[in-house]
Amino acid sequence: MHTITLSDSLAKEIDKVAREFGFTEKQFVEDILKEKVLEYKKRLFVKGAADIKRKLALKNLTEDEIIAEFEQLRHSQGGSPVA
Repeated sequence: MHTITLSDSLAKEIDKVAREFGFTEKQFVEDILKEKVLEYKKRLFVKGAADIKRKLALKNLTEDEIIAEFEQLRHSQGGSPVA
């Protein structure tokens, strides 16, 4: 378990909102933090995808070419999906 210190005003606001929605303070804070972590992971994924897209564009590779190469590789390995 970790302890995080909040300002009194924020702690009061969290308590008020948590009670309004039927949460304990702990449940409410955990839910908010989980949402923020997921949001951060989504941003990292989108950034990574954009980086890949940019690098592929620099190499003049199209999505169709990549899919065709993937299919060719898959079929050359017996056509079974990788588990």
